[in-house]
Amino acid sequence: MLTHDNIIVILYSLPIYQLLFYAIQLISFKKANPSRKYLGLLLLTMTLFLVVNAFYQLESISVMLKVYPFFIPLLLTLPPVFYLYIFSLARERDQVKRFSKLILFIPGILILILNFLTFGLKSSSQREIFLLTDHSPAGTSHLAADSLLIILWGSLLILLTIQLIFAFSRVNALLKTERIAIQRQPAHLAHVQFKWVYIISVSLLVFVIAGAMQILFTTTANILSSAVFNMFMLISGGLAGYFGMKQDNLLNEVSGVSKMPLKTSRNERTVQDERMDDEPDDEAREIIKRIEALMEESKPYLNKRFSIEDLSKQIEFRRNKVTSTINDVLGKNFHGLINDYRVREAIQTLETDELNLTMDAVADKVGFHSRSSFYACFKKYTGQTPKEFVAQLNNNANYKQP
Repeated sequence: MLTHDNIIVILYSLPIYQLLFYAIQLISFKKANPSRKYLGLLLLTMTLFLVVNAFYQLESISVMLKVYPFFIPLLLTLPPVFYLYIFSLARERDQVKRFSKLILFIPGILILILNFLTFGLKSSSQREIFLLTDHSPAGTSHLAADSLLIILWGSLLILLTIQLIFAFSRVNALLKTERIAIQRQPAHLAHVQFKWVYIISVSLLVFVIAGAMQILFTTTANILSSAVFNMFMLISGGLAGYFGMKQDNLLNEVSGVSKMPLKTSRNERTVQDERMDDEPDDEAREIIKRIEALMEESKPYLNKRFSIEDLSKQIEFRRNKVTSTINDVLGKNFHGLINDYRVREAIQTLETDELNLTMDAVADKVGFHSRSSFYACFKKYTGQTPKEFVAQLNNNANYKQP
């Protein structure tokens, strides 16, 4: 039978498990692009904050006596990590120096040190009284001069506000700059879906504000306040995780896609043309030859579920050798290799299309999983969206007519 306390625990557990689900998928940073690293760190920090907040709101004193110094610093860490995520997503490489990163985290580090110097030095009974005290304005009269309360309110009202203003103003300026760059170079940031970035931004803002408001103004862990708070956390955390994962998957698919060569026709380019300067060994050369023959004869990339395992089996080489050849010799990942072929197939389809297929139909026909992936890869390769490409074809056809 569900009791009041059980319901409260369930309410606080739901957003934790949801964010943990996304964070676990990103937690391995080995050979990951910088934006994936920062996204994983962002979701992990959000998860840790919810865990500590749950202990705090459920008045688990034994745990909070150990972890309270990290409580507010976790919340203060979110805006700078968010900024680093968007920056690395837009610039495609980790261009922020270590010293600059450290500066972004100074407010959180400062509060962590102050917590250890104040909370850590108080007696056990004093710390328990503070943790059990109502910190809302109505309940602070007898603790008005308490250093811990001053740090709590000052960090959340002043430092957190400064962090949010800095992070979101810098992100807004960065996105404006990149939009201007895209106008000059259309293929630039083909992997970035700005709508998703804005959804992640708003979701994080709601998450941070809701977290701060509950710490400062929620007096008891009743069902209504817990339900409202965790509804905000479920929605904001879920949207940030879902669209963050979508953006990460899109980046993975687009990152290895080539740009259309200027000196060869669209349909003449082969895998052999995409080799790096380093001369491959005999085994790698044979792998490249078999990949090229397979793609031209069977077109397995038209199958949406075609995988690196399938490719390895069909050309009869070990997966690790095929992967290393694609990465080191061809200079791309498996998704980039396959999506190159899919884009070329789409170009051929659009150039010879007599059925007036929709773009969704073309994407499905050539093997893309989604419209967003098709558009991003197509734009990376051609510098145009599929619709812009068709419009140019029609203009050229009209221009050639007598």
